[in-house]
Amino acid sequence: MGGAECSGPSKRRKTMFCILLGLGLSSLASAIVNIALPNISRSFAGNDAATVCVNAYQLSATVCLLPVSSTVESLGLKRIYAAGLTIFVLASLACAFAPTLPLLVGARLIQGAGAAGLSVAGVALVRVVYPRGMVSKGLALVALAVAIPGALGPIIAAAILAVAKWPWLFLVNLPFGLAVPLFINAAPPDVRFLAPSI
Repeated sequence: MGGAECSGPSKRRKTMFCILLGLGLSSLASAIVNIALPNISRSFAGNDAATVCVNAYQLSATVCLLPVSSTVESLGLKRIYAAGLTIFVLASLACAFAPTLPLLVGARLIQGAGAAGLSVAGVALVRVVYPRGMVSKGLALVALAVAIPGALGPIIAAAILAVAKWPWLFLVNLPFGLAVPLFINAAPPDVRFLAPSI
């Protein structure tokens, strides 16, 4: 199956861009909030439980990995990836406009579930994008897409908080998340296998 649907180097690069962007966003969402906890706490009347919004994302992303993996055979990788991206982006919007801490935590739980879909389908799709002999290259790119945003998360958060309020830590996901389907639609037909077939 490896490489069957996206064999050309140019098409492979375009498809991998979509996969890596989603994985990078999910990794960034895990690291970017930590530095904003004092700001979030002040927004909700100094509630020290603001740290829960960090744990909620990580817990949900981890707990949902197995359930999401079990649905791959019935729904397919394209649907799982598209659903994970949609859930992640909508939950990011909900996080930005959450009026209370419990609603923010709930939105982070949903965001983590979307991230689990991106992680499961994103890594598995590497086997579709690359021929068998090049899968290790694809997995190396996946590792970079996860590690770099995770490491840069505090720096990116500090830059955003220097000019804007903490909800923008979540709103920043929207243009990048929306760019993935736009990029897929602009790609050649056989690159569009990431889009859900309804």
